[in-house]
Amino acid sequence: NLRLAFRECGLSLGLRHWEGRESKLDKYIPLSFEIENFWLVAQSSDSWHANEDINKVTLAASLLH
Repeated sequence: NLRLAFRECGLSLGLRHWEGRESKLDKYIPLSFEIENFWLVAQSSDSWHANEDINKVTLAASLLH
């Protein structure tokens, strides 16, 4: 099972978009923090380095949202 940071961070960014709005997605908002924290720590992994440029962009976008 290979985790892809850009996909997970894209999900995190999408969830962050709904943060603070009443939505059926409210219960999933905390997942965005878990994803961000995981990839902040796992940047030395092979999976991170395989797509480093897009991973950095999607993680940064999620963190800044």
